[in-house]
Amino acid sequence: MKIAIVGSGNGAVTSAVDMTNQGHDVKLYCRNASIEKFDKAIEQGGFHFNNEGEENFVNFTNVSDDIEEVISDAEIIQVIIPSTFIEYYAHIMAPFVNENQIILFNMAAAMGSAR
Repeated sequence: MKIAIVGSGNGAVTSAVDMTNQGHDVKLYCRNASIEKFDKAIEQGGFHFNNEGEENFVNFTNVSDDIEEVISDAEIIQVIIPSTFIEYYAHIMAPFVNENQIILFNMAAAMGSAR
């Protein structure tokens, strides 16, 4: 399954690595302001991943700061961000989503931006 992960915090990276480890085709979107934090993982070809005490190395380097590249062909889009950024990400994603995609919002801080 083609999965896009929007976000680059601990939850987003864990989800991306876990879904990749399960055999899915995963792309991760990271704002260009923080994409350099993935340099080490890209250099080593992936992430060391500890799942319930079992250490694995997961080949995952599909990280981009191009939202269109990440989400346009995804079957499922997981948005894993702090809730205060929902409107911002909805705005930048809107031109590139289609009616056949499933979008899952997984907020890091539920009700964090309730108005």
